[in-house]
Amino acid sequence: MNGDVFRGSALSVCMVVAALSCLGCRGSGSAESLVPAGTGESPNAWCTWATQNLSLVPGSVRGDGKILFAGDQGAAGARENIGDCAVFSEGGWIDGWDAVRGDLTFLFDDGWDVKPKIDRAKEIYLFGSLELDESKFPSCADKSFAQRLKKLDARVRERGWKGAGLWVAAQCARKNPDEKFTPEREREYWRERILWSKEAGINYWKVDWGERAHSVEFRKMLTELGAELHPGLLIEHSIPNSPVNDLRFDKSKGAFAGSGAFENSDPKLLDRIRALLKVSGYTRVYDTITPLTTPSTISRTAWYLSEGEKAGGKGLINVEDDVYTGAGLGCAYGVMRSPFWGAARSDEVARRRFKSAEVVRAVRWSRIAPAFPLDKSRTVFSEERLEDDWTFSEGQTWWRDAWGRKLAQSAPAVVARNLPLPKVSPEGADAPFVLASRHPDGPVAVSVMPRIKSGRGIFFPPAKIAVDADISGKKVGLFGKFSSISFKMPKKPSRILAQDLASDSPEDVSDECAWSDGTLAIPGSLSDRLCAKTREKPGKRGRNTRRGSPPPPKPPPPPPERARPG
Repeated sequence: MNGDVFRGSALSVCMVVAALSCLGCRGSGSAESLVPAGTGESPNAWCTWATQNLSLVPGSVRGDGKILFAGDQGAAGARENIGDCAVFSEGGWIDGWDAVRGDLTFLFDDGWDVKPKIDRAKEIYLFGSLELDESKFPSCADKSFAQRLKKLDARVRERGWKGAGLWVAAQCARKNPDEKFTPEREREYWRERILWSKEAGINYWKVDWGERAHSVEFRKMLTELGAELHPGLLIEHSIPNSPVNDLRFDKSKGAFAGSGAFENSDPKLLDRIRALLKVSGYTRVYDTITPLTTPSTISRTAWYLSEGEKAGGKGLINVEDDVYTGAGLGCAYGVMRSPFWGAARSDEVARRRFKSAEVVRAVRWSRIAPAFPLDKSRTVFSEERLEDDWTFSEGQTWWRDAWGRKLAQSAPAVVARNLPLPKVSPEGADAPFVLASRHPDGPVAVSVMPRIKSGRGIFFPPAKIAVDADISGKKVGLFGKFSSISFKMPKKPSRILAQDLASDSPEDVSDECAWSDGTLAIPGSLSDRLCAKTREKPGKRGRNTRRGSPPPPKPPPPPPERARPG
């Protein structure tokens, strides 16, 4: 029913016009990797939230599949599934992503600073403490809250990660639900916690839902305090919203209604996001629902980029786990996927637990072309839109309202940043989404994104793509599946090098590419050949990470996944 789920491919093509030494090549024979060694400067992170959900097993505390408020997304059980055992035990989550670990912040998501078995409905006032829970992380116990965080960060860094990041509720934690905070007391509350992070060496906050989540003034205050007290602290902001774009469930009709396009969302929501983009240094496009992640994310990202530019924003955009969308449009990633996931129903279509190489490729590309800010770009997108849809079977998503119903999402067919819109020539009835960008330093990226249809599954429509960009002497990152991609190149190149971004072995592929009349064409067969050498490894079987027991004899039933894995 789900059709063929392509695992995707990506390559980095290096065009050398004259002196090979300018790109680190050694003589006319072997060449150095086209991907720089070391770590990148993009604020990419791996977030624990999806793995907290998708490594749960029968008998674990589970959520109710309801959304109590924007950003809640229903998975109470996941807050129990984070702690020393899950993260730091041998073979635990901390041991993932060895190929790009140094490029990523290990982000402790929702649950790290609240007591076990917290009732999110009755005890929501307890969220936002930033006090590491010692019962979950006994190895970091200390009377000083700052020292607890310092121990946590040290444990993360000693395993090769960039550092620890913290999920933060957008509210002050209170002793009781009736406790009030004056503006002065609220400011002092956050001042103290920013200084804890400074002492601990924590450089990343993910500020999410909470009583102040929709207040742009609150988020501006946090950003300004961070810049004043701890300039190294990156504060990621977002305005919580639905996991699908412009769809509302009509209970009386038992169906969803709406356009499926983000720009048609509630005008008040859009106004808040515009205001946030003016003051935020780093903005996340927020949770989506799999397997409709790609059209939802493209629709949001195109809007965030274009509206952020109009508003005079200067920050970066985070596309969450849709990493090839981020690579194609010069954005950062909040990676969610992991081979630690079990065979959950919510991943049976997208199969992201088998697609770790996509993350490796996208993260390594960001060493060449880091995420770049709104004030360094101009975004354009096509009037033509493509619509994807999926009919959810029971248990295929945490969101019960979607069970047995078709949901549709649409996005611009083509989006470009610092480039004219590429020309897309489909070879059949369907076209892929195409995203392209030129980094301010010169590298060019193109992502050819898949489609999804009910009854067909995920598929890559074959297409020829022409990009109006001179890539002479530049590196080009190509992501996805395509028939061919062509670029401008006035002079015939003396040599063309290419490699899978997940490898360090470039090849001379001059004979596989075609140059004619100032145009260089790269065949999709080259991408397929190079990237076939990096095989995806199957995901590890889910286990009870909270108690360290062996895997269950049968795959676990689907946990009520929160939207963030999108």
